[in-house]
Amino acid sequence: MELKLSTLYLEVGEPEKALKVIEPILIEVRKADDKLLLVELYLLESKINHKICNFAKAKASLTASRANANNVYCQPSIIA
Repeated sequence: MELKLSTLYLEVGEPEKALKVIEPILIEVRKADDKLLLVELYLLESKINHKICNFAKAKASLTASRANANNVYCQPSIIA
């Protein structure tokens, strides 16, 4: 639910509010260790930081997203 809210803030043009909404979610999801949701959150955080012109954090979020994406399990039938 808050992920959608953050996405809407980004689309409306209020990236600062979107970043404030997404930061506590990231902390909770890291604790829960939900890899797929972490990938989505890091990608959204990267978009938000890019919109704010904070390119260093945007790149760091993309790197974190890629690292977590490598840990997501995919069934062999999906990969092939």
